[in-house]
Amino acid sequence: MLRRNSLARTPYLIVEVFVGIVGWTVLSGDGAWTTAVGAVILVLGAVGVVNSLLPGLMALLEPDEEPPAG
Repeated sequence: MLRRNSLARTPYLIVEVFVGIVGWTVLSGDGAWTTAVGAVILVLGAVGVVNSLLPGLMALLEPDEEPPAG
């Protein structure tokens, strides 16, 4: 992402999907603490996905200059 490559979002989104899977697994466990921790993990995963798809971040990943023609 530091090199402003829009394809850099793909590994980040895959990690966030795995965070969601882990969060759902923990959320479905027994006990109040387990459910609370699972909910926090799910919220963090959802926030990560939403942040990676925000128009502001997408604009930052677009190159400013067009390559010279010819």
